Amino acid sequence: MRCTRDSFTVHYDLLVGADGARSQIRDYLVENAGLPCSQSYVPDAYKSVFLSRLNPSAGVELEPNKIHAWNLNNKTRMLMVPQPEDQLNGVIIFDAQTNPLEGLFTKEEVKAFFEENFPLFGQLMSWEEAEALLKRPVAKVLTVRCDRFHEGDSVLLIGDAAHAVSPSIGQGCNSSLEDVLILGQLLEQYGDDWGKVLPQFSQQRVPDAHALQELSNYSFPRTKLLLVEFFLRLTIGRLFHRWFPRLVKPFVFDLVLDTDLSYSQVLSLSQGWIDKVKHSMAQNS
Repeated sequence: MRCTRDSFTVHYDLLVGADGARSQIRDYLVENAGLPCSQSYVPDAYKSVFLSRLNPSAGVELEPNKIHAWNLNNKTRMLMVPQPEDQLNGVIIFDAQTNPLEGLFTKEEVKAFFEENFPLFGQLMSWEEAEALLKRPVAKVLTVRCDRFHEGDSVLLIGDAAHAVSPSIGQGCNSSLEDVLILGQLLEQYGDDWGKVLPQFSQQRVPDAHALQELSNYSFPRTKLLLVEFFLRLTIGRLFHRWFPRLVKPFVFDLVLDTDLSYSQVLSLSQGWIDKVKHSMAQNS
């Protein structure tokens, strides 16, 4: 393999590309081996946000085992995920062309913006975090969709190099670990015969990777009305599934966490909801 950016040559028997969404190995295969692959940025941009879930002086205490979300409008929203030691890690997400934080220049302005638009989160934001948020860069997510994950019997792509997705449902790392698990199973099944292992890996993983991209793009709604429906479906689905586990399947977020279901199966069970969110996004774009 020869790289032309900073020219060097690497000799290998087997090459596993696990070098992320901007994989140089994947780029080489696209340019020189005809690997069918598309890359695109999601329309949203985001800044990371780090809060405590507790503010005793303000009487604010968010539940420790739930994801906390708030929609400001169709294009600006927050998503905060509980962490150990009463912390919340998350993001404020917005349209890349209309950054609502762009006109803020002091920590006081940042704090006031969040207290006005995301009152609960604003009360949990420290002055230190408000100042850090000013300096934190705006980020965009690059997604990757490949039609195969191997080349011949000697090159394999795994993880974000093969199927980078939006982080909206938190499955990027999980799907990468699942790649490794399935690769190990195939190596056991075919006795380290890479000529059989690599095509089988693509055959198994590509449909699930494409399904995960659909789930990541369209599971979480953007409009306030659909957000209300989302949480109603999630709450009622959990209740009915507890009462009638054989008759009622959990809602999409809980299905994703079911390790016995592939992403393709989750998409099939959730197709009605995914289509509804997709339609809503098309109408509001």
